Amino acid sequence: MVEIAKALGKRPRLPILDEATSALTQADVARIYRLLERLRQEQVAILFISHRMHEVEALADVCSLHGARIAYVKPHGALYNRAAWDAKVADAIVEGIKKTNPALSLLGLPTSEMSKAAERGRIQFVNEAFIDRAYRNDGTLVPRSEPNAVIHDVQSAVQRAMMLVRMRSITAQDGSEVRINAQSLCVHGDNPESVPMLRN
Repeated sequence: MVEIAKALGKRPRLPILDEATSALTQADVARIYRLLERLRQEQVAILFISHRMHEVEALADVCSLHGARIAYVKPHGALYNRAAWDAKVADAIVEGIKKTNPALSLLGLPTSEMSKAAERGRIQFVNEAFIDRAYRNDGTLVPRSEPNAVIHDVQSAVQRAMMLVRMRSITAQDGSEVRINAQSLCVHGDNPESVPMLRN
């Protein structure tokens, strides 16, 4: 609680809360929301990451009270990777979105099981591309367990972003070009070079 309060007290430009309240008491959560309310009044954007649908519902209620809204849902980490190829998991995510708010979009890899599940469930799907991850020639990501799966070179990442915007494609690890009609570009926060990539 103390660390979260210190971080929010520094007036960050973009606070990112990844399950920040999952191990806190209700009183601590209330204190955090008061700090967040001050940031909101200063028109600071806040990114919440949640791993539970009931938290998405609670967040939607909070947003509604303050004239804001949730625009999309993006599964995180292992769930994202699993849903890319597992139709049952992808369908479960879509069902969760539909029960919470069918107007929400699902963000994910193009041509993945998530995109197919979104089409089956008749919800909006947003194609995502990664500028700091290596691709295979079939449009899937190179697993992090393999060499050079994560791109740390800032100029290379920026060039990839420009290629995605201008050419609707990205160069795969084997040198081939993969067509991606990306509507959203992702840079991973755990990449030490993420901030320079975004600034460039």
